[in-house]
Amino acid sequence: MALELSGTMSLAGTTLGRSIALELGLNTSSTISLNDASVRGLAGIASGTISISDFFGKGLEEGGSAFSAFDAFDAFDAFEQF
Repeated sequence: MALELSGTMSLAGTTLGRSIALELGLNTSSTISLNDASVRGLAGIASGTISISDFFGKGLEEGGSAFSAFDAFDAFDAFEQF
């Protein structure tokens, strides 16, 4: 499941689709930070400035690879043009 495309988002919340920790499969009582490697991997930002808004539409595929719901929309739009 991917994180929501807009609205509120939290690092360690308890609401599916709105909690970065839950998307990463972490316990909501786990210590988590925007600078954690797994968190940055989910956002697709290896270094530099990162914010909660970088996580909208992001998710993990089975096996742990990060994806973006926005990429899926872009691929659909490209396909629709042909």
